[in-house]
Amino acid sequence: MDSLPPFQVRVDTRARSCILDVRLALASLGPLLALRLAEELPVCLVPTLWQILDNTAYFDQDPQALYDDPLVSDGYPEGLVGRRALAQWERARSDPGLSAQGIYWAADALPQSSLPQEVDARVVRRLDGFAQALKRRFQEGRPDLKEALLTPLLDGGIETLALAAAMTRYRPLILTLAVPGSPEPPPLCRLLGLCQIPVRPLGADQAEAVRKVFTPLLTRTGVLDLLWAGLPLVLVHLVVPAGLDLAPAEENGDHESLDDSLDGPQDPWEGATALWWCPLP
Repeated sequence: MDSLPPFQVRVDTRARSCILDVRLALASLGPLLALRLAEELPVCLVPTLWQILDNTAYFDQDPQALYDDPLVSDGYPEGLVGRRALAQWERARSDPGLSAQGIYWAADALPQSSLPQEVDARVVRRLDGFAQALKRRFQEGRPDLKEALLTPLLDGGIETLALAAAMTRYRPLILTLAVPGSPEPPPLCRLLGLCQIPVRPLGADQAEAVRKVFTPLLTRTGVLDLLWAGLPLVLVHLVVPAGLDLAPAEENGDHESLDDSLDGPQDPWEGATALWWCPLP
């Protein structure tokens, strides 16, 4: 018996995927975070990031238009977000092997999208439906901030949540950015609240359970180093009951799925809730 190797347990996280909020993607350490996580998890990006890359000349002339966040009153600390990350994403987008490295993206149309192999093709259509419904909720809750939906960070936040809802059956985990030193919830969580979706931090017992699962992943991929270096990472768990109703019709045996009713009166965000957790206090 002494010759047996020690018993080890390793949590298989490959069945999950993660979605990067635009705020985190544009953080100075965002591209490095994406590459390191992609070693073990499919990392998905939203269309807003590529739209930004298509208009870099405009944002070079007016950087404030890119990094202005309507949900952050005092702005982000200097150095937390910046042009370096955008330049790194520009180089990465020209790399034809990006998906082979585990980084994927949803575009406005399926032919321009690159999704993990296990993700069904209707995700792009569901993404648009969830995004439009979430924008309606935002406008109803804060009509005074209607123009803010035109800002890249807020529009990207809407798409981040919509993509997570559209990918419900693949158990996506949302990664976003906190504001260091701010007593308020992370901006993406404030967005959920403004859209009348309940959101709260994980309780102590829940947080400890999540920590046991994800700390080994963060350690193995070197992401923990980035957190120690000052990257204020936040994990958001989004629960959308209607997400499973949006499975492809041919898979659920129904000729008409909720996928086709997103333009109707039914609200696909009804009953949705969210919880968030920061790996480091």
